[in-house]
Amino acid sequence: MEKELTRNELLAVNECLIYLSAKETGIWYQILKNKKKVKTLVDETMELRNEIVEKFSKKDENGEKVKDENGNILVSEPEEANKALTKLGDEIVKVELDQANLSELKDSKIESRYVEPLLDNMLIAD
Repeated sequence: MEKELTRNELLAVNECLIYLSAKETGIWYQILKNKKKVKTLVDETMELRNEIVEKFSKKDENGEKVKDENGNILVSEPEEANKALTKLGDEIVKVELDQANLSELKDSKIESRYVEPLLDNMLIAD
């Protein structure tokens, strides 16, 4: 079923799919298919995010990004960078996701936080 997700929701769905793909579940087929389906959009989102970071990052005299003592990249215009990242995260994308029944996870030992982003997107109540 085609779903409209924000890019932030898409990233959350992807993280859940990655987590679930390492678990033994009855929906492994749908998980792997959906991982493939979201990959292009996830890669695109990360590329766009990296472009924003590149645009707003502080550079030294050699053109390298300046980092703080914790290794975080420093930005020259934090408010503008945050606006750009928020706008990107709120952008709507369409993705075709295979559905699976939530009940197929009943015997799996999976934390609910790894299921929540998939509810009504991939996992449906039967």
